[in-house]
Amino acid sequence: MELYQLRTFVTVADAQSVTHAAERLYTTPPSVSAHIKALEQELNVTLFVRTPRGMVLTPAGELLRGRAEQVLRAAEAVLAEAATLQVQLAADLSIGVNAAPSLLRVPQLISAAQRAHPGLRLQLVASVSGRIRDQLRRGELDAGFFFGPLPHAGLCVFALNQVDLVVAAPRSWEPQLAGGRWEDIACLPWIASTVDCPFEAISDALFAGYGRTPRKVVMADDPLTKVDLIRAGVGAAVLEEGEAQEAVQEGGVLLWRPAQLSATLYFAWPSTRDEDPALSALCELVAQVWGVAAGKIGNNESTGPS
Repeated sequence: MELYQLRTFVTVADAQSVTHAAERLYTTPPSVSAHIKALEQELNVTLFVRTPRGMVLTPAGELLRGRAEQVLRAAEAVLAEAATLQVQLAADLSIGVNAAPSLLRVPQLISAAQRAHPGLRLQLVASVSGRIRDQLRRGELDAGFFFGPLPHAGLCVFALNQVDLVVAAPRSWEPQLAGGRWEDIACLPWIASTVDCPFEAISDALFAGYGRTPRKVVMADDPLTKVDLIRAGVGAAVLEEGEAQEAVQEGGVLLWRPAQLSATLYFAWPSTRDEDPALSALCELVAQVWGVAAGKIGNNESTGPS
Protein backbone atom coordinates (compact mmCIF):
# COMPACT_ATOMS: atom_id res chain seq x y z
CA MET A 1 0.00 0.00 0.00
CA GLU A 2 1.03 3.60 -0.59
CA LEU A 3 0.82 6.65 1.65
CA TYR A 4 -1.31 8.46 -0.92
CA GLN A 5 -3.88 5.64 -0.71
CA LEU A 6 -4.06 6.01 3.08
CA ARG A 7 -4.35 9.78 2.73
CA THR A 8 -7.22 9.34 0.27
CA PHE A 9 -8.90 6.84 2.60
CA VAL A 10 -8.76 9.22 5.58
CA THR A 11 -9.93 12.18 3.47
CA VAL A 12 -12.96 10.28 2.13
CA ALA A 13 -13.81 9.16 5.66
CA ASP A 14 -13.68 12.77 6.83
CA ALA A 15 -15.60 14.24 3.87
CA GLN A 16 -18.03 11.29 3.52
CA SER A 17 -17.98 12.06 -0.19
CA VAL A 18 -15.72 11.03 -3.07
CA THR A 19 -16.37 14.34 -4.82
CA HIS A 20 -15.56 16.49 -1.78
CA ALA A 21 -12.50 14.36 -1.03
CA ALA A 22 -11.28 14.91 -4.59
CA GLU A 23 -11.64 18.69 -4.13
CA ARG A 24 -9.59 18.60 -0.92
CA LEU A 25 -6.90 16.43 -2.53
CA TYR A 26 -6.82 18.49 -5.76
CA THR A 27 -7.55 15.44 -7.88
CA THR A 28 -10.53 13.86 -9.64
CA PRO A 29 -13.33 11.64 -8.25
CA PRO A 30 -12.30 8.69 -10.48
CA SER A 31 -8.77 8.87 -9.05
CA VAL A 32 -10.14 8.88 -5.50
CA SER A 33 -12.38 5.89 -6.27
CA ALA A 34 -9.43 4.03 -7.82
CA HIS A 35 -7.28 4.65 -4.70
CA ILE A 36 -10.02 3.31 -2.42
CA LYS A 37 -10.66 0.27 -4.64
CA ALA A 38 -6.96 -0.61 -4.79
CA LEU A 39 -6.63 -0.27 -1.01
CA GLU A 40 -9.69 -2.45 -0.39
CA GLN A 41 -8.32 -5.12 -2.72
CA GLU A 42 -4.92 -5.13 -1.04
CA LEU A 43 -6.42 -5.23 2.47
CA ASN A 44 -9.17 -7.63 1.40
CA VAL A 45 -11.79 -5.67 3.35
CA THR A 46 -14.62 -3.33 2.45
CA LEU A 47 -13.87 0.14 3.84
CA PHE A 48 -17.00 2.05 2.82
CA VAL A 49 -20.64 1.55 1.94
CA ARG A 50 -22.51 4.05 -0.22
CA THR A 51 -25.67 5.45 1.38
CA PRO A 52 -28.00 8.35 0.54
CA ARG A 53 -26.01 10.34 3.11
CA GLY A 54 -22.73 9.62 1.38
CA MET A 55 -19.75 7.33 1.96
CA VAL A 56 -20.06 5.63 5.37
CA LEU A 57 -17.27 3.63 6.98
CA THR A 58 -17.83 -0.05 7.65
CA PRO A 59 -16.83 -1.38 11.11
CA ALA A 60 -13.56 -2.55 9.56
CA GLY A 61 -13.12 0.87 7.98
CA GLU A 62 -13.65 2.58 11.35
CA LEU A 63 -10.91 0.46 12.91
CA LEU A 64 -8.46 0.91 10.05
CA ARG A 65 -9.06 4.66 9.82
CA GLY A 66 -7.37 5.13 13.19
CA ARG A 67 -4.43 3.00 12.09
CA ALA A 68 -4.15 4.93 8.84
CA GLU A 69 -4.12 8.25 10.68
CA GLN A 70 -1.31 6.93 12.92
CA VAL A 71 0.72 5.94 9.86
CA LEU A 72 0.21 9.36 8.23
CA ARG A 73 1.25 11.17 11.41
CA ALA A 74 4.32 8.97 11.66
CA ALA A 75 5.21 9.73 8.03
CA GLU A 76 4.88 13.48 8.70
CA ALA A 77 7.12 13.09 11.75
CA VAL A 78 9.77 11.36 9.61
CA LEU A 79 9.65 14.19 7.09
CA ALA A 80 9.90 16.81 9.83
CA GLU A 81 12.84 15.00 11.44
CA ALA A 82 14.59 14.72 8.09
CA ALA A 83 14.11 18.42 7.51
CA THR A 84 15.93 19.21 10.74
CA LEU A 85 18.99 17.39 9.35
CA GLN A 86 19.22 19.66 6.35
CA VAL A 87 21.67 22.52 6.43
CA GLN A 88 19.32 24.65 4.34
CA LEU A 89 15.55 24.58 4.66
CA ALA A 90 13.82 23.57 1.45
CA ALA A 91 10.05 23.31 1.31
CA ASP A 92 6.95 24.40 -0.58
CA LEU A 93 4.54 26.18 1.78
CA SER A 94 1.00 27.21 0.88
CA ILE A 95 -0.27 30.34 2.67
CA GLY A 96 -3.89 31.41 2.77
CA VAL A 97 -4.27 35.16 2.22
CA ASN A 98 -7.52 36.89 3.17
CA ALA A 99 -6.76 40.46 2.09
CA ALA A 100 -4.61 42.50 -0.26
CA PRO A 101 -0.93 41.39 -0.15
CA SER A 102 0.14 44.92 0.79
CA LEU A 103 -2.14 44.87 3.87
CA LEU A 104 -0.69 41.50 4.93
CA ARG A 105 2.90 42.67 4.20
CA VAL A 106 3.35 39.71 1.89
CA PRO A 107 5.93 41.44 -0.36
CA GLN A 108 8.13 42.08 2.70
CA LEU A 109 7.62 38.47 3.82
CA ILE A 110 8.71 37.12 0.44
CA SER A 111 11.81 39.33 0.44
CA ALA A 112 12.72 38.23 3.97
CA ALA A 113 12.25 34.55 3.05
CA GLN A 114 14.46 34.91 -0.03
CA ARG A 115 17.23 36.41 2.08
CA ALA A 116 17.04 34.05 5.05
CA HIS A 117 15.81 30.78 3.51
CA PRO A 118 16.07 30.76 -0.30
CA GLY A 119 14.94 27.13 -0.31
CA LEU A 120 11.47 28.11 0.95
CA ARG A 121 8.97 28.47 -1.89
CA LEU A 122 5.77 30.26 -0.91
CA GLN A 123 2.47 29.63 -2.67
CA LEU A 124 -0.19 32.28 -2.00
CA VAL A 125 -3.78 31.00 -1.96
CA ALA A 126 -6.42 33.75 -2.07
CA SER A 127 -9.34 32.95 0.23
CA VAL A 128 -11.40 34.36 3.13
CA SER A 129 -10.97 34.10 6.90
CA GLY A 130 -13.58 31.43 7.64
CA ARG A 131 -12.46 29.19 4.80
CA ILE A 132 -8.77 29.62 5.68
CA ARG A 133 -9.42 28.46 9.25
CA ASP A 134 -11.21 25.36 7.94
CA GLN A 135 -8.51 24.63 5.36
CA LEU A 136 -5.81 24.88 8.03
CA ARG A 137 -7.64 22.44 10.29
CA ARG A 138 -8.00 19.97 7.42
CA GLY A 139 -4.34 20.32 6.46
CA GLU A 140 -5.16 21.81 3.06
CA LEU A 141 -3.00 24.87 3.77
CA ASP A 142 0.35 25.03 5.53
CA ALA A 143 -0.30 28.44 7.11
CA GLY A 144 -2.56 31.43 6.68
CA PHE A 145 -3.78 34.86 7.69
CA PHE A 146 -7.27 35.41 9.05
CA PHE A 147 -9.30 37.92 11.01
CA GLY A 148 -10.66 36.91 14.42
CA PRO A 149 -12.34 35.41 16.32
CA LEU A 150 -9.88 32.76 17.40
CA PRO A 151 -10.67 29.12 16.60
CA HIS A 152 -11.29 26.83 19.56
CA ALA A 153 -8.78 24.11 18.68
CA GLY A 154 -6.51 22.62 16.06
CA LEU A 155 -4.40 25.68 15.20
CA CYS A 156 -1.27 27.43 16.43
CA VAL A 157 -1.98 31.16 16.36
CA PHE A 158 -0.37 34.51 17.11
CA ALA A 159 -1.74 38.02 16.71
CA LEU A 160 -0.27 40.49 14.21
CA ASN A 161 -2.27 43.69 14.37
CA GLN A 162 -5.62 45.42 14.88
CA VAL A 163 -7.18 46.65 11.63
CA ASP A 164 -9.80 49.37 11.35
CA LEU A 165 -13.10 48.59 9.66
CA VAL A 166 -15.67 50.81 7.97
CA VAL A 167 -19.03 50.40 6.32
CA ALA A 168 -18.70 50.83 2.55
CA ALA A 169 -21.96 51.84 0.86
CA PRO A 170 -23.10 53.15 -2.53
CA ARG A 171 -22.46 56.87 -2.95
CA SER A 172 -26.18 57.35 -3.63
CA TRP A 173 -26.95 56.33 -0.03
CA GLU A 174 -25.49 59.53 1.44
CA PRO A 175 -28.90 60.95 2.49
CA GLN A 176 -29.88 57.74 4.30
CA LEU A 177 -26.52 57.57 6.14
CA ALA A 178 -26.56 61.20 7.24
CA GLY A 179 -28.22 60.32 10.53
CA GLY A 180 -25.43 57.90 11.47
CA ARG A 181 -27.73 55.35 13.15
CA TRP A 182 -27.54 51.57 12.68
CA GLU A 183 -31.24 51.15 13.28
CA ASP A 184 -32.00 53.59 10.45
CA ILE A 185 -30.22 51.54 7.80
CA ALA A 186 -31.30 48.02 8.81
CA CYS A 187 -33.92 48.06 6.05
CA LEU A 188 -31.35 48.92 3.37
CA PRO A 189 -29.81 46.03 1.37
CA TRP A 190 -26.58 44.44 2.64
CA ILE A 191 -24.06 42.11 1.04
CA ALA A 192 -23.57 38.85 2.95
CA SER A 193 -20.83 36.20 2.83
CA THR A 194 -21.17 32.52 1.95
CA VAL A 195 -18.73 31.45 4.69
CA ASP A 196 -18.02 32.53 8.24
CA CYS A 197 -17.01 36.20 7.89
CA PRO A 198 -15.81 38.03 11.03
CA PHE A 199 -16.65 41.44 9.52
CA GLU A 200 -20.21 40.36 8.86
CA ALA A 201 -20.46 38.95 12.38
CA ILE A 202 -19.48 42.38 13.75
CA SER A 203 -22.17 44.21 11.76
CA ASP A 204 -24.78 41.56 12.61
CA ALA A 205 -24.01 41.97 16.32
CA LEU A 206 -24.36 45.75 16.08
CA PHE A 207 -27.70 45.43 14.32
CA ALA A 208 -28.86 42.91 16.92
CA GLY A 209 -27.95 45.36 19.68
CA TYR A 210 -30.55 47.70 18.23
CA GLY A 211 -33.10 44.95 17.79
CA ARG A 212 -32.68 44.91 14.02
CA THR A 213 -31.84 42.26 11.42
CA PRO A 214 -30.06 43.48 8.26
CA ARG A 215 -31.70 42.76 4.92
CA LYS A 216 -29.12 40.63 3.06
CA VAL A 217 -29.80 40.52 -0.66
CA VAL A 218 -26.74 38.81 -2.16
CA MET A 219 -23.75 36.72 -1.05
CA ALA A 220 -20.13 37.36 -2.04
CA ASP A 221 -16.81 36.58 -0.35
CA ASP A 222 -14.15 38.35 -2.41
CA PRO A 223 -13.62 42.00 -1.30
CA LEU A 224 -13.21 43.16 -4.90
CA THR A 225 -16.53 41.59 -5.83
CA LYS A 226 -18.15 43.28 -2.85
CA VAL A 227 -16.72 46.64 -3.92
CA ASP A 228 -18.10 46.20 -7.45
CA LEU A 229 -21.53 45.37 -6.05
CA ILE A 230 -21.39 48.35 -3.68
CA ARG A 231 -20.39 50.68 -6.52
CA ALA A 232 -23.31 49.31 -8.57
CA GLY A 233 -25.73 50.24 -5.77
CA VAL A 234 -26.57 46.65 -4.77
CA GLY A 235 -25.85 47.02 -1.06
CA ALA A 236 -23.39 47.82 1.74
CA ALA A 237 -20.74 45.74 3.52
CA VAL A 238 -18.12 46.05 6.26
CA LEU A 239 -14.61 46.23 4.77
CA GLU A 240 -11.04 46.76 5.95
CA GLU A 241 -10.45 50.53 5.86
CA GLY A 242 -7.44 50.45 3.51
CA GLU A 243 -9.28 48.45 0.86
CA ALA A 244 -12.34 50.66 1.32
CA GLN A 245 -10.28 53.84 0.87
CA GLU A 246 -8.98 52.55 -2.45
CA ALA A 247 -12.57 51.95 -3.54
CA VAL A 248 -13.51 55.52 -2.60
CA GLN A 249 -10.70 56.91 -4.74
CA GLU A 250 -12.06 54.99 -7.73
CA GLY A 251 -15.47 56.55 -7.19
CA GLY A 252 -19.02 55.45 -6.46
CA VAL A 253 -18.37 54.36 -2.87
CA LEU A 254 -19.15 56.14 0.39
CA LEU A 255 -17.55 55.28 3.74
CA TRP A 256 -19.64 55.35 6.90
CA ARG A 257 -18.10 55.31 10.39
CA PRO A 258 -20.96 55.08 12.87
CA ALA A 259 -18.68 53.65 15.57
CA GLN A 260 -15.10 52.54 16.14
CA LEU A 261 -14.90 49.14 14.44
CA SER A 262 -11.86 46.90 14.38
CA ALA A 263 -10.75 43.29 14.03
CA THR A 264 -7.60 41.39 14.97
CA LEU A 265 -5.43 39.95 12.21
CA TYR A 266 -3.89 36.57 13.08
CA PHE A 267 -1.34 34.21 11.54
CA ALA A 268 -1.86 30.49 12.06
CA TRP A 269 -0.74 26.99 11.09
CA PRO A 270 -2.01 23.47 11.97
CA SER A 271 -1.11 22.33 15.46
CA THR A 272 -0.24 18.91 13.99
CA ARG A 273 2.68 20.65 12.23
CA ASP A 274 3.99 22.09 15.49
CA GLU A 275 7.54 20.80 15.06
CA ASP A 276 7.90 21.43 11.33
CA PRO A 277 11.19 23.36 10.83
CA ALA A 278 10.05 25.06 7.63
CA LEU A 279 6.85 26.31 9.26
CA SER A 280 8.75 27.44 12.34
CA ALA A 281 11.09 29.43 10.09
CA LEU A 282 8.11 30.95 8.25
CA CYS A 283 6.47 31.98 11.52
CA GLU A 284 9.64 33.66 12.68
CA LEU A 285 9.80 35.57 9.40
CA VAL A 286 6.16 36.69 9.71
CA ALA A 287 6.80 37.87 13.27
CA GLN A 288 9.93 39.70 12.11
CA VAL A 289 8.09 41.47 9.27
CA TRP A 290 5.28 42.53 11.60
CA GLY A 291 7.57 43.44 14.48
CA VAL A 292 5.77 41.16 16.96
CA ALA A 293 6.79 38.25 19.13
CA ALA A 294 5.93 34.87 17.62
CA GLY A 295 4.50 33.73 20.95
CA LYS A 296 1.33 31.73 20.66
CA ILE A 297 -1.94 32.63 22.26
CA GLY A 298 -4.92 30.62 23.45
CA ASN A 299 -5.11 27.22 25.15
CA ASN A 300 -2.94 24.17 24.57
CA GLU A 301 -5.27 22.80 21.91
CA SER A 302 -5.19 25.89 19.75
CA THR A 303 -1.59 26.97 20.10
CA GLY A 304 1.82 25.82 18.97
CA PRO A 305 5.53 26.58 19.38
CA SER A 306 6.99 30.05 19.29
